[in-house]
Amino acid sequence: MGNSNATNSYLETFAAPTLDHKKTYRIRGIPLEYKKIHVEQLLLSVLKLDGAQDAVQVKSLAMSPNHKTKMATVDFRTLPAGLSSSSNEWHFDIPDSYAENNGGEDDSDIIPKQPGITIDTHFKGITVLLSFKNVSQHKIDCIAISGLGGHAFGSFKERAESHMWLRDSLPSDLPNARIILYGYDTQLHGSHTFQDLEALASTLRSDLQTLAPRDPSNAESPTTPLIFIAHSLGGLLVKEAIIQMKRDKNHLALLDSVYGALFFGVPNQGMEIASLVPIVKDQPNRALLYSLGKESQILRNQSREFPKAFDSRDSEIFCFYETEMSPTAVLRGTEWKMKGPFSILVDSSSAKHGRPWENEAHHCLALKRNHSELIKFSRNDEDYGRVLTELKRMASAAIAIANQKSSIEADMPIMVRSAIDSVGMDLILPMLSVVDQGRHKSTIPCLDHDRPEFYWVFRNLDFKQWNNPRCSQVLWLSGPPERNIDRVSAYIVDLEKKTALKTEHIVLYFFCSSVSTNESIIDIFFHTLLYEIVRYLPMNEKRAVVKSFLLTLYEQAFKTATSPSWKTRQLKEEDPPNEKIKKLLKAPTNQLCAALEAALGYLHKREISIIVDGLDKKKIEFIMGVRAFVKCLQQRTPKAKILLTSGAQAEIKEVLSEFPCIEYDKERKG
Repeated sequence: MGNSNATNSYLETFAAPTLDHKKTYRIRGIPLEYKKIHVEQLLLSVLKLDGAQDAVQVKSLAMSPNHKTKMATVDFRTLPAGLSSSSNEWHFDIPDSYAENNGGEDDSDIIPKQPGITIDTHFKGITVLLSFKNVSQHKIDCIAISGLGGHAFGSFKERAESHMWLRDSLPSDLPNARIILYGYDTQLHGSHTFQDLEALASTLRSDLQTLAPRDPSNAESPTTPLIFIAHSLGGLLVKEAIIQMKRDKNHLALLDSVYGALFFGVPNQGMEIASLVPIVKDQPNRALLYSLGKESQILRNQSREFPKAFDSRDSEIFCFYETEMSPTAVLRGTEWKMKGPFSILVDSSSAKHGRPWENEAHHCLALKRNHSELIKFSRNDEDYGRVLTELKRMASAAIAIANQKSSIEADMPIMVRSAIDSVGMDLILPMLSVVDQGRHKSTIPCLDHDRPEFYWVFRNLDFKQWNNPRCSQVLWLSGPPERNIDRVSAYIVDLEKKTALKTEHIVLYFFCSSVSTNESIIDIFFHTLLYEIVRYLPMNEKRAVVKSFLLTLYEQAFKTATSPSWKTRQLKEEDPPNEKIKKLLKAPTNQLCAALEAALGYLHKREISIIVDGLDKKKIEFIMGVRAFVKCLQQRTPKAKILLTSGAQAEIKEVLSEFPCIEYDKERKG
């Protein structure tokens, strides 16, 4: 791919290498101690250059993923004779005068490896453009992936110029980000490969595993959050790789590190391939090309599977799409030229078709560019500024979430952490004292909210205000038994759930009538809400929320325990893991309340609705506990809105008097 030729010129529409005479070269295998000046001197030596000023320009120098060598990108003022062959990769030994001299007599039977560098123009695999000496500076990874027939470096390079925004602009504009390119071979003309989308994604997934943890000296160091910058086919590779990660338990940690992606002209529902078919003819890569068409069953399946595999609401996909037509290729003599009719290669509906909850305008942006130019930016480019704004926002969110997760992990005592990891989510959740709220709700008759007997609720101004999606407040409904308030509550639960299908919204509910005893009712209440929270979440978030819950229990119930009853329950090293968890879950009510608040606080970005029905069916102590929980929740989770219902009893009114109330026959109608 590094050598531009006539047949590949067609691929410029699909982010092919920039076809000017000045190529950029990648250097691998550079010794760790080398600085830019040393790299320049080494290249002058091995390539036998004259040493004239600017004969070699080292544009970037960064740590390789394995942390054993460095890699660089380099421009030459004139093409070195040693690199003038038709190859796209060359190998050179590092002269003894440049190689590290350990000194002393070597009595080992192992012949030392001759140090050497590799120079290439194909940029296949991983290329790091920026890394950090100080590990604490490294907060996030940005990995750029080119499209069909693309080139890892040239695709992102300004046309006919030397500026490459990922290397020359982004490092200063996005501090703390390690900038990485990923290259793979999908040239169309003259290809002999029969790799498909699944195989390409599998290789990407494997290569991502080579990215070392933030601190290579500490295998337990937190995983760095990752954002993809993907063009065209590159976005499909990202989606397929994520689907594969989800299916393989050995790659769940890698999946957990992925915050999201910026997609540029990604053909989620296929692209226009009619002008490409004559180029591939009957080559082995014909199947790959057809899998990208608008009738592709492979892409239909991927569109169904991807939202399931990447279902965390604390993640994001942002899509950019083209609004200019692109020239297609025509065969002129023996060469493909970009002189054909203009065509829309990836239409907006295909480029914007993402996860169901991200199809709104605020998850996509049009750029007045053709398909290839979507990812080519000049210095001070306005479109680059637009892309940078979204990337900065996503990076800030990703770093904040990663810090929150690592804080939970760091604070968790080893004994407790190992217990959670040993027992697993599938065993922890059944330990909760839970009453199936969904089953109980299904026994409550449905209602027609337009019937006059329910006007006192649904036409009330206070309810309309509470029901506003932008509203976050508490509302208490009070009425006699014949008003069927439990049916009102069940209807409102269903109403909130319908809204939740389209938004990042969690709906929790608890019917007091579902519990036949007053014993430990408040514990059952907190356990049930935790269970309902976890049911909504993907696995990586389940673990984080449950860990936050249990850590809070440990800190408040055990580390500060003073009562004799709690001293007898202290966690012991010799306790089996499941016994440790059971002891944590038997914490006092006030500790369970604090732990649930902490778990809900972890979800502070989401809207949360909580409906608690039938408070009059339980003792006043339970109602006071719910009130305390609600008041704390209002402070910790501003996006929460809570509905409480009860019979009309003076004792309850005294406890809940601080909350807005709709009383039967005293309502404000609107």
